Amino acid sequence: MAENAHDPGMSRLAAEPWLYFFLSHAHVKPHHLIDDDPGRLVMTFFRDLCQHLMQMTNCPGGELPGYVDLSMRSGTEWDPEIKRALGVCRAFVPLYGPRYFASEYCAMEWGAFSHREQLHRKASTVSSTQRAIVPVLWSHFDPGGAPQVARNIQLTSFDMDARYRRIGIYGLLSTKRWDDYDTATYEIARDIVETAELTQIEPCDPSMFDSIENPFQGTIEVGP
Repeated sequence: MAENAHDPGMSRLAAEPWLYFFLSHAHVKPHHLIDDDPGRLVMTFFRDLCQHLMQMTNCPGGELPGYVDLSMRSGTEWDPEIKRALGVCRAFVPLYGPRYFASEYCAMEWGAFSHREQLHRKASTVSSTQRAIVPVLWSHFDPGGAPQVARNIQLTSFDMDARYRRIGIYGLLSTKRWDDYDTATYEIARDIVETAELTQIEPCDPSMFDSIENPFQGTIEVGP
């Protein structure tokens, strides 16, 4: 796309179609009385998804098929790399839980990707309602309590998924339900690939995310 040519970072990422997914999650600030890293299990899940996608796609060796940000951010400023990843990833993977829809950062990420979806639909000659969003149940959470924009997006379903739907990926990892976790992670990875191949969402210039509509509340002015 011509509008991306002026941004070297965007051009580099746009030329890397193996960035299949952006993992969006609510960051948890660590507490000095708790030794465990709050982002540890998120990273475990991210790595396992990437391992599956490395086998399911032609992602080159030495490259990651996904993106996750584990830094603790302040204000509404984004690292440019986050915006670039949102501008080129082929699917958006939000981790649903009580914290997710209360997080301004998650709203910014969802809003940015949704804006990109809208641009893609406007430019496309094929009418489709298929979303490039693959939600994941992270912890015990009723999806019916999600904002309206998220209620019509289906969770990945598979045989014997009752425990996953009850306690989520975090619950499966925490209680060491390895068989359930392995099955859920594999099926979610497969859903990501199928969604990416079906939607074929085009990259966009990340500067379009500088002012976006918060899909959970209102408008957010995003810092550079």
